[in-house]
Amino acid sequence: MSPGDPQPAPAEPRWPQQAPDDRWEQARDAALALFIRQRLAHIDATGCREERQLAAGIERILGEWDRNRDLARRADIDEFAARISALGWALRCLAEPAWRGTPGWDDAFDPLAVAPDVRPKGAW
Repeated sequence: MSPGDPQPAPAEPRWPQQAPDDRWEQARDAALALFIRQRLAHIDATGCREERQLAAGIERILGEWDRNRDLARRADIDEFAARISALGWALRCLAEPAWRGTPGWDDAFDPLAVAPDVRPKGAW
């Protein structure tokens, strides 16, 4: 940031697969949070006791992740950012086998998905 330019400079990616511009990840995460909340509401309305118990655990992870994901992007604390990122990855790992192909599923929710303009280090 400079006096003539009030916008902060883009941060360097923290991880090899993180895009310098994380708008794609922000949009994916917002859509994932909405999608999971919709699936959890469906389970709450139609699921058996075991499904509702599992959904309660997922909801706990979702709440922690959703409350802190924007803060983790802005914070200059790598351990906190890594923890919140890991929660998001865990949610994607849980969601993919359970809900791939259901209405609202997006391939960007896949745990291995990366932004279209990002290539992992070492990839050709």
